[in-house]
Amino acid sequence: MAASPEGFTLIELMVTVTIAVILMSIGVPAMQDLIATQRVRATAANLMTDLSYARADAISNGRRVAVARLDQSNGGAWGSGWRVFACMQTSACAACTDPTDPASASACLEEPIRRQPLGGRLKVCTRMNPAAAVVDTPAIVFGSDGRMYPTYGATSSAALAINAFMVSDDMGDTIASNDKMRTLEFFTAGRVRLYEVTSAQGGVACP
Repeated sequence: MAASPEGFTLIELMVTVTIAVILMSIGVPAMQDLIATQRVRATAANLMTDLSYARADAISNGRRVAVARLDQSNGGAWGSGWRVFACMQTSACAACTDPTDPASASACLEEPIRRQPLGGRLKVCTRMNPAAAVVDTPAIVFGSDGRMYPTYGATSSAALAINAFMVSDDMGDTIASNDKMRTLEFFTAGRVRLYEVTSAQGGVACP
């Protein structure tokens, strides 16, 4: 008659549980770090795609197309996400002077093109370089010539107040060295460059 198999002893069970806890304590932070990195990378890529799409639409349709912060009422922050739209000129708004101005919202009709909401720790902000303070810029506008303008009513001689978007995740702590950051640097002519930046390189996560 075969002997019945023996179960784990209490000591063996405790050792197994201890090893599992150690492995989880090592693996979970690494996985969280990887997920945060991928989310920042994907969000930055989406923003770059929308900037390229807005420029292409402006050129092909001979109109001005904006990439603006999603929430127009939160003091210039892009934390809620962004949207892409064109201004539909009317007799009451022939120049489409500034679609981000609430006072002109009733006169200037918008043609929505795309929306990208954000959530969690992901943040987007506008600035002059990765280490500079955030600059309040409600929108970037592409003209029919493919160039960038600070508002709908600006001319080619108007200077942009910013030259970069920052997409970041501060990992919910105050340790700058583990912040995940990607920068989209752009030029008046419309070219955009996407690259990763760290705190060691002077990068500062969005507030």
